Amino acid sequence: MMILAVDDEPLNLMILKELFEDEHDITLAESGEEAMEQLEKAIPDVVLLDVMMPGIDGIEVCKRIRANPKLEKVKVVMVSGKAMESDIQLGLEAGADHYISKPFDMMELMELVESCSS
Repeated sequence: MMILAVDDEPLNLMILKELFEDEHDITLAESGEEAMEQLEKAIPDVVLLDVMMPGIDGIEVCKRIRANPKLEKVKVVMVSGKAMESDIQLGLEAGADHYISKPFDMMELMELVESCSS
């Protein structure tokens, strides 16, 4: 499975890379702009997407993914420190398939990603 992890915090990206690199092909992006560039190069199966980023935020990236017919099969998992019900609703309305709050349970995230491949 190909995963694109998008987060402006390098430590979070390192954690996601370590979590998935043994089993999956994972690409990292440190901004919404970089995520959009990566999506032009290769279409991942799953995008792990932070919400709060400077420039193009995760909500906008998710909307752009959903607006692109080439990316219609991509699963989007919002991974965010914003955990209020309204934040979760905003992510799901933008087109996210799942929304998980930071700090996340690593096993829960791994199971969620695995479920996206079926």
